[in-house]
This record gives sequence, C-alpha cells and structure tokens, in this order.
Amino acid sequence: MQINTLFDEVIGFEEFMLVLANNAARDSIYGMVYRVSIGAMLSLTDAATDIYVIATYYRSDELRGQADALVVMIAINLSIQIAFVFANYSAKKWTSKLKEVLICLLFLRPPVDAYRVGMADEDEETATDRLDELIVNKGIELAIEGVPGCILQVYVWLTSPEEAGTYALVSILCSALTTGYTSAIIAFDIDIDIDRRKNQPKFYGYVMTSQRRDAKRDEPTKQSKERIGFFLFSLTHFFKYFFFVKLKTIGTYKTVIT
Repeated sequence: MQINTLFDEVIGFEEFMLVLANNAARDSIYGMVYRVSIGAMLSLTDAATDIYVIATYYRSDELRGQADALVVMIAINLSIQIAFVFANYSAKKWTSKLKEVLICLLFLRPPVDAYRVGMADEDEETATDRLDELIVNKGIELAIEGVPGCILQVYVWLTSPEEAGTYALVSILCSALTTGYTSAIIAFDIDIDIDRRKNQPKFYGYVMTSQRRDAKRDEPTKQSKERIGFFLFSLTHFFKYFFFVKLKTIGTYKTVIT
C-alpha cells in the first residue's frame, strides 16, 4: 500500500501520525462522555441506596441517631452545593439560579453535570467551565457525604448488622465504588488538561499523552491501565478506613467485655 511507503521512507512520518492520532483521542468528547456518564450513574445509585439505608435506620430505635447523622450530611452537602451555585452563577438571572438550585435539591446534579460536559455546553456567564463545575460538585459530595457517610454505614453494619439490614452492604459497596471511581476520574481529567500541564509541568504529567516525549504507540492502552490503577488505588485507600473502623470496633468490644 502507498501509506506503507510513507511509513518506511519518510523519516518522522510515523511519529507525526502518532501525534495526530493521540491528539484526536485526547480531544475526543466520547471518552469524556463515557467517564462522566459512569460516574453519574454510580452517584445516582449511591444516593438511592443511601435513602434506603436511612429509611431502614429509622425503623430501628437504636439507629435513629445514625439516620439523623446521614440526613445532616446530605443537608450540608446540598447547602454547600447551593452556595457554590450562587457563586458560580452570580452573573446570571435569578430564574437560572433557581433552576440550578432545584437540580441540586432533586439530586440531579451528577447526571446534569455529566450531560453538560458530554455535550460540550459552554456558558460564558459562569465563573467556571463545565468540567471544573463537575469536579467541584463531586469533590463536595465526596468530602461531605460520600466518604463520611460510608464510614458511618460500615460502623453501623459492624456493630448492629441485624438492625442495619442485608442491603446495607449494597449501599456500602456503591459508596466505595463511587468514591474510588470519582477520585480516579478527577485525578485523570485534571492531569491531562493542557493548560494545567503548561502552567505546572513539574506537577502534572503522570498520565501518558502525546505531549510527553516518551509517548509510545500503545499509549491508549497505557492510559486505560492508568485509569484502572487510579481507581484501584482510591478503592484500596478507602477500604483501609473500612478495616480501621473494624479494628476500632473490635477493640471497643474487647474493652467493654474486660
């Protein structure tokens, strides 16, 4: 084939084509849509299981305090997200602000943010772009509700497994998967951002892209491995807290018995 002649005889043609292919893969919106859509589905599933767990806790007199704690976490999470809405949409009309607040209150923030990022919906009147808005909202959710709520559910399941119910493990697993996946995707998307790599090249750049001089032909496969590695690292880090809570619980029981 004629294209093979170019690869064989033209010096640097293969590297040139690799740069074009890698830039096209990096800038393609479909990979972003895939990543944020999975994250949105995990967040919705996590929210649904959390609501079920709260309802289960309220059926037990012993777990009403834990149910109240989960409700407070959700309320604080929504409050901070709403405050961010007013800061991010300060230049827009009140109707737009109220619409965004309603999205938060209906727990539709993850799919809406994912849809906007996937459709490359840019709004010049907002203080941040769509990807940064998604990252901030996911960070708030993880810090205020996701991680603390899951640790609380683990503690309840270890101390009162019968009252917590069988499906409490499903909620714990959903929270762990959401935490690990969201942390991995935030780290990945921030690192491959072109502006961040130009401004802070010594900090960003651990993900293989065509901008790195050592980029190879199998770069897409390496990026997939890196995303999986980020996810497993975040998931392992989360389960470290799981075993810590378990050990603390066992130690508490031994102290009470002795």
